[in-house]
Amino acid sequence: MNREKAVVVAAEMLTAYGWGVAACWNGILSKKTAISRLSRFSTQAFQSDYAATINGLKYRGQDSLAMQMLKQLFHKAAPQIPEDARLILATAKGEIDLLEKQLLEGSHDFSECRLGRLLEKLTTLARVKDDGMIISAACASSTAALAEAASIIRSR
Repeated sequence: MNREKAVVVAAEMLTAYGWGVAACWNGILSKKTAISRLSRFSTQAFQSDYAATINGLKYRGQDSLAMQMLKQLFHKAAPQIPEDARLILATAKGEIDLLEKQLLEGSHDFSECRLGRLLEKLTTLARVKDDGMIISAACASSTAALAEAASIIRSR
């Protein structure tokens, strides 16, 4: 049986401690919290004024918060991704800040907020031909995406 190789071309994480596994691990080992008082938006509707946030992101900027992070990731990874790769987007909320902006502005055009639009943007960033796949299963999205990827690899 001739099997194709499956290769992970990029693995990255972004946490409130910074980019990469080393930044996260060093942050945890430092015993310093990555949680701080929120200043980006009003927290009156929430039970807490504290959260772990990513420095440098612009709330209500040109791009959504998600795209600001993903553009950095794909800028590094895109040259390594084969054009015949299949992109699996695991997300619980997508570009939710775009939806919030549309609602606050009284717009009824939510086309830029749909998950399919985010996937389109990512396939362009990744420079892949396949339309990709969205998995949105609340907190289980990433686990479900890994299971789907494993299933695809096994079936080849």
